[in-house]
Amino acid sequence: MTKNDIKISIKKLSLVLVLSIVIGSLSALFLVSLDAVLLLKSQFPFLLYFLPLAGFFIGYMYHQFGNGFVKGNKLILQSIKNEHGESIPILMFPFIWLSTLLTHLFGGSAGREGTAVQIAGSVADQIGRLFQVNDNQRKSILIASISAGFAAVFGTPLAGIVFSIELNGRGALRLNNLLLCTFLAFLSHFTVVAWGVSHTHYIVNQFPSIGFTTVGLVIISAIIFGFCANFYLELATQSTYLFNKFISYPPFRPLLGGIVVLLLVYFFHLEEFTGLGISTISSSFYNQSEFTFFIIKIALTVITLSSGFKGGEVTPLFFIGATLGSALSFFIPLPIGFMAAIGFIAVFAGASKTPIASAIMGVELFGLQGIVFYFIATFVSYFFSGKKGIYRG
Repeated sequence: MTKNDIKISIKKLSLVLVLSIVIGSLSALFLVSLDAVLLLKSQFPFLLYFLPLAGFFIGYMYHQFGNGFVKGNKLILQSIKNEHGESIPILMFPFIWLSTLLTHLFGGSAGREGTAVQIAGSVADQIGRLFQVNDNQRKSILIASISAGFAAVFGTPLAGIVFSIELNGRGALRLNNLLLCTFLAFLSHFTVVAWGVSHTHYIVNQFPSIGFTTVGLVIISAIIFGFCANFYLELATQSTYLFNKFISYPPFRPLLGGIVVLLLVYFFHLEEFTGLGISTISSSFYNQSEFTFFIIKIALTVITLSSGFKGGEVTPLFFIGATLGSALSFFIPLPIGFMAAIGFIAVFAGASKTPIASAIMGVELFGLQGIVFYFIATFVSYFFSGKKGIYRG
């Protein structure tokens, strides 16, 4: 090995370590700040009354200063696909962080993975430039940053690796990309753990045995989950279209969206459906959910995000899927926790168009015992969820 080869190897190793530590540390800090915000929201319910004002502020902030990165995750994906993709502005990182915290603090219904991925992508692009990477290396770094952000925020490095590869298509399925995704996903995840930040654990107490009847029931359930994902996507598309068509000034869109969410939550006492809804998700594994739960979460999430608030869609999709699965156990003779777990990953698979990553996430979150059912459910849901996805039009 020549001196030049050694220098190149040291440079690559340094880049991987710096990216992993920075992305993992920022993800840990984001999760801690989000937990603090959610605690404040629970202690001071009156903050909900300021949701419309928070929406106007977020809309104004992006309208005035964030036009270059308002597309969020889609900007990162477009930058990967284009031969000379546009730079990911460093301002994307503080803007999405602040706006996500504001969305949750004042009672919007949103997630967190979109924020983690955008933080990872914008920071990774800047670090890559410091290391003077070429265009191909830059694409690999952006692909891997998606894996790192996803793995760091959910504690699922294997799913994070596959998630990024599925999102970016066959062009991303190269050995260099796989290696970089693997290193960044696991090292970023371990960095989060090293900071003492824990992830939510879900326990499935009972798995059914594999048989024709059980497989048939899982397929039927997965078809319903696929239709649910499609319903969410269509509603989100139409809602975004209506907000854009009838409200020309962008800051007024989240202002109106905030008013609608405020009125719904206030008059119908829907506080538990705001924010991430982790406690309701966890409860759905033990107690049969009502059929209204997933519908309410769809409505609040669609209004929140399509009007211009920020965050992510994945955790709300987990909520929708888990509560729908839990409710379906009233009619489908399968254990409540198992149905919640299947719904959790299947609705996400249908909406994100990442069935393999969703099934692997099932293994990481719920255990290896249900792996056959995870793959059946995610692929059936994927086929019955239509062509649209939350990361594609």
